[in-house]
Amino acid sequence: MDNFGLTKNEIIGNRCYTLFQNLKKPCSSFGDYCPIDETIKTCAPSTKSSLLYETHDRKKFIETSAHPIKTGDDSRATEFVVITKEITEKKTSNELGDTIVQLMNESLIIEDDSGCISYINPKAEKMLGYKKEELLGEHWMKIVSPTHQEKIKRKQDNDGLMTYEAVLMSKKGKEIPVIINSTLLFEGKTFTGVISVITDISKIKKSKEKLKRAYEKLKTLDRMKSDIISNVSHELLTPLTIFKGVTDLVYEEDDLEERAKLLNIGRRAIDRQFRVIRDLTEVANINKNKSLRKLEFLPLDLGEIVRNAVDENIYFALKKDVNVEVSIPKTIPKVLADPSSLTHAISNIINNAIKFNRDGGKVSVFARYHSGIVEVSVLDTGIGIAGKYLDKIFDKLYQIDATTTRPYEGTGMGLVVAKEIISLHGSNIRVKSEPKKGSSFTFTLKAATGDN
Repeated sequence: MDNFGLTKNEIIGNRCYTLFQNLKKPCSSFGDYCPIDETIKTCAPSTKSSLLYETHDRKKFIETSAHPIKTGDDSRATEFVVITKEITEKKTSNELGDTIVQLMNESLIIEDDSGCISYINPKAEKMLGYKKEELLGEHWMKIVSPTHQEKIKRKQDNDGLMTYEAVLMSKKGKEIPVIINSTLLFEGKTFTGVISVITDISKIKKSKEKLKRAYEKLKTLDRMKSDIISNVSHELLTPLTIFKGVTDLVYEEDDLEERAKLLNIGRRAIDRQFRVIRDLTEVANINKNKSLRKLEFLPLDLGEIVRNAVDENIYFALKKDVNVEVSIPKTIPKVLADPSSLTHAISNIINNAIKFNRDGGKVSVFARYHSGIVEVSVLDTGIGIAGKYLDKIFDKLYQIDATTTRPYEGTGMGLVVAKEIISLHGSNIRVKSEPKKGSSFTFTLKAATGDN
């Protein structure tokens, strides 16, 4: 009586189509509308659910079980017992569960006891690029990347829960890294399948890779910073140590010739420190995006500029037993450049050519003129530069070996400054090199004509 919201007297004598189907007219046939259709036709017990609308329009779901107790001559049930049970809460709960699964923000796949897919929600369809019809009945390994199928290991804890990483394969062949949280399904003690919630971790993986690369870069930069600080400190202190030692010896030396030799050693030490400080100052300005200095472009004798640059490195060349040859034809016209900065740039390139040369090696500086442009080249017979480093040698503060234990002195900033100066003169430095054979550095300058 509670199921129908009627009294006993209201139920007795009432029509079944009124009670079970809320119909005002009788069923036209034994069809889908009748909840006891199967029992009448087969004379066998049957259970069905039907929808009943109460008088105040509240939905109520009823489960109806029909059991035949009397049959006619045609073997059809003529009398039967009908048992009704309200299942509104269960029905609503199931519908709510279906809705949650459909709308949940994670992918969900259910496998049967043989590993075949029996359910897939829209989120999983979208992630994999399949329609559910394409996967239902297929073994779940179909969506696992072939390269990872053997690597997948499921670990079951005491509650029957499994969490593991896997790589799935979309319909288009794209690998998708995921975390799978699975629960084993049982009916009693019988295993019936697996329900898995799948989380796409592609973005997390990419973020981790980015973070890892950034961390490695920071480690490299930090190591470079430490090496550069140690290197610069070494380059600044060494000349001072030499100079201090020389001055102490000069005070004790009475022989004028020996004094002159000691003073020359001291001068070279100070020249070395001057070069370091000059390059440090220039690089600091470059890092601040400031011009190295206000350049004054004048018609200059290139031969004189080159010779001045060679003179700055003459003691270094003698120490390394490197021969520096200059070949600037008298027919080369004057170039339009800033005298101080151009000397600095060429000096740094020559210094680099001497530094990385072999003992007894050679450095050649020559120039040629063509169509209003003077091309300057510095060639050496040194150790050369591997191809993978050619794009990096002009990077700020970059050194192939930046440690203080490296076999070559210097801060590694000379070529950076040279590149910046040549750039301010409207050109760039081109490098060709072959390991163990040597390198060439070439740039161009505008010839100073009557129009300049």
